Amino acid sequence: MSKRIPPLDLSWLLLESPDTPMHVGGLLTFTLPDDAPADYLQKIARALRQQRRVEAPWNLKVSRGLRDKLIPSWVEETELDLDHHFRHVALPKPGGERELGILVSELHSIPLDTRRPLWQLHLIEGLEPNRFALYLKIHHSIIDGITVMRLLMEMLSESPDVADPTAIWTIGATAAPDGKKGTLPSVGGLVRATTGLVDAFTRPLRDSTLVAPYSSPRSSLSTPMNGQRRFTTTRIPLADLKAAAKASGGTVNDIVLWLCSTALQRYLDETDALPARSLTAAVPVNLREAEDFSVGTNIGHLLTRLATDVRDPQERLEKIMASTRAAKDRMEAMPREARYPYTLAATSSIALGGITRLDSLVPPMFSLVISNVPGPPHSKYLAGAKLESLYPISLLMRGGALNITVVTVDGVMNFGFVGARDALPHLQRLGTHLDDAVTDLKQVTTSGREASNDTRRETTPRSRR
Repeated sequence: MSKRIPPLDLSWLLLESPDTPMHVGGLLTFTLPDDAPADYLQKIARALRQQRRVEAPWNLKVSRGLRDKLIPSWVEETELDLDHHFRHVALPKPGGERELGILVSELHSIPLDTRRPLWQLHLIEGLEPNRFALYLKIHHSIIDGITVMRLLMEMLSESPDVADPTAIWTIGATAAPDGKKGTLPSVGGLVRATTGLVDAFTRPLRDSTLVAPYSSPRSSLSTPMNGQRRFTTTRIPLADLKAAAKASGGTVNDIVLWLCSTALQRYLDETDALPARSLTAAVPVNLREAEDFSVGTNIGHLLTRLATDVRDPQERLEKIMASTRAAKDRMEAMPREARYPYTLAATSSIALGGITRLDSLVPPMFSLVISNVPGPPHSKYLAGAKLESLYPISLLMRGGALNITVVTVDGVMNFGFVGARDALPHLQRLGTHLDDAVTDLKQVTTSGREASNDTRRETTPRSRR
């Protein structure tokens, strides 16, 4: 039985190339229980392999019939080669963060085999001290970050007393709800969608606070790249960002963008590669209904300025907040019927530019993607081992050599940086600069609040007696 691939999901397959593999991933690290026997991970691997039931999307592959060369479809794999999809590997000694980062960078650089279901899971042992890791990668045409996070969390348990691990391939996502995705709207909906699309692409011409697509400056983030990737991480307590957001009058997402902007400004300054105009970011937003955890992708993007051309940190934060507010207002004003076509038009234009190589003749659509995916607010476990961190590992599109994605786990924000290996050397320094920006954060938000209070005191009339 085959099922046609919705247009937005199909666009991710069209974007696939040796230089731009279109899979996303996640790196989960765990602390072994104190009483874990020497064969603890071997038992987990054996228990997972014994679970042979495979649910969608883990059994979906691209059909390869003659008709499907024009209109590809999903078909279900009847005999899954589990040894191909689930691997048990070990880190070389000393098994530190460096060895883990090198291994994951290499694994994330390898495209998935399109003749098979488009995912792999690696169980990684030998991580010191007393830890292990899971690395999952799955094609973005099959699933988006919201749904893959739900599936990962269902694989884990709420209690350390649950001894039997659950294989993620036994946890299914649902089919897309009727009428919610990839279907033609009614006549009235088509009118609203068309009007909304025209407004979305023309409003930046009338409102300078908005970012127009393909208005970003060229930089080292938009240089040609090959398929090799670098991966680095950092972690920040969520409480620090919440305090900064409250002090500044912004949101946690505003603070995340400011931290990324500050780190990028310092990173590019080191090689005299910071463009004179501000870098821009595409910030994914969830377009799903509350209970929609279906197969496929259903996300939109806000385009916002990172104000990397502004040296004063407080002014840079204010400009970021103003830009994100304007982008949110535009998205909220856009008719619901236009949001999916808007995302499809944007993604398809990137695919078309890559296929025709016209993307080298126009400015980048945006400088990079910065995404914040909700994670579990409390502790999670795998066969008694506590989840320590969950780092997202996203994809890179032509013209965008860097992606920053954040997942919050148990009160800690986990930043995953994915960069094109040749375009962005010494990527770990970006994480270091972000850590340094956290140190500056309290002073920036406090001084901004004091300046705001001073302004209010100067402009507020005295009370009459």
